[in-house]
Amino acid sequence: MSKDQKEVEVISSGLDFELCFFFERQVAFQREYENIDRELKLPADDQSRYAKNLLLFFEEIGELLQEDKRWRGDHSTFRKAAKKRELADVFIVFMNLLIYSGWNLIDLLEYVGFAMDNNDKKLDGKKNDS
Repeated sequence: MSKDQKEVEVISSGLDFELCFFFERQVAFQREYENIDRELKLPADDQSRYAKNLLLFFEEIGELLQEDKRWRGDHSTFRKAAKKRELADVFIVFMNLLIYSGWNLIDLLEYVGFAMDNNDKKLDGKKNDS
């Protein structure tokens, strides 16, 4: 096992629990905020709520871009604390997108793993082409 793999393993040991805790907390919040009957299971595929949160996601991305404009050469606009708050908002709304897609964190992480495996294969192919 490489040093990087060991570091990831140590970091992820407590992170799994925290991610699950935050996800379940967000599910409970959405149930309360959206006044969703306790009989209805969440996460659930809900096109209307998904669409609303997708728009909100883009709004939050816009707010994030306002806090750090270095991407467009404006080095005078970088508010680190505000950027962290906006990144947190982006993450929260991203969880809503999962919730209203009918997915949980395990579903997402499975596909993240597949995507990362594909990226590794692309990188290996690029290295072999060099």
